[in-house]
Amino acid sequence: MDNLTQYLDRMAKSTGETSKNRLLDFIPKDAKYILDFGCADGFLTEKIAKAFPHATIIGYDKDETRIKLAKDYHKQLNIIFTSSFWDAFNYYSDAFDAIILSSVLHEVFSYDDNIYHIPSPFSYERLDTTLSSLKDYLSQHGRLLIRDGVKDNRYTPVRIHFKEADGPEWLDRFKNEFKGLPYEGVIITKINDMTYEFSSEDYAREFMYTYTWGAESWYREIQEQLGYYNEKEYVAYLEDLGFTVVNHSAFTELGYYYYLGKKLDFTDKDNNPIDLPYSTIFIVANKNITSITSNPEEICLR
Repeated sequence: MDNLTQYLDRMAKSTGETSKNRLLDFIPKDAKYILDFGCADGFLTEKIAKAFPHATIIGYDKDETRIKLAKDYHKQLNIIFTSSFWDAFNYYSDAFDAIILSSVLHEVFSYDDNIYHIPSPFSYERLDTTLSSLKDYLSQHGRLLIRDGVKDNRYTPVRIHFKEADGPEWLDRFKNEFKGLPYEGVIITKINDMTYEFSSEDYAREFMYTYTWGAESWYREIQEQLGYYNEKEYVAYLEDLGFTVVNHSAFTELGYYYYLGKKLDFTDKDNNPIDLPYSTIFIVANKNITSITSNPEEICLR
């Protein structure tokens, strides 16, 4: 099994997570056209298709390998999988009743795809262009559903107490290899061989939620910045883009407690146990029909 297949296999196994299933609860019940944007190999797309058997579900991902896997895995009659921009958007322009972005936007933010003259990675401009363009493909009363990473800095400073002997080595690798925006002024202090104090909880969060994926997925996760806004900033950002946010919450996926609990303890600077940082934000936003229309051809593809 190659790295991509291993990565997608773990992603598929996580589709039972409560937060992913919760997306289905906020899709309009009378939806006729639903877009799963950045569908990967389609396991969430299939859940949507089964929950909405009378709707047409478009599973879009620019990665042809992932789309081929999706077509091989899932045979629901009401799903159309495509890696083509025009197939996904041109035929259904201004018709999607719901667009779902599950664990997608941090990849749009992180990767340098040289698309539409926004070549630099870790680009807020790429987020702006993508979300503004997707809004144009929503129907008049369409809904955007986002599940993605989130910043969290409630407990700074914090400590990580490694349980596994190679934990400090992974931290050293992270400091050298993390491709995300620089965390200027972050100080990491070695307390003892297995304990490190971070002046920024948010930097510790990026490390922990990369470390937990293990060696098989490291090559990919190290290139991504999971959090780019905190909850309050995210809501304000979407409203500035012309959406009306109707539901939002930030939380920690329970799976992180299970997997990280084997690898480390997380405490405040006085070694008191504290909650893990938020890993996920869930947002439901309705299209504001009075908002200004952007050029749909400017959309940034995952």
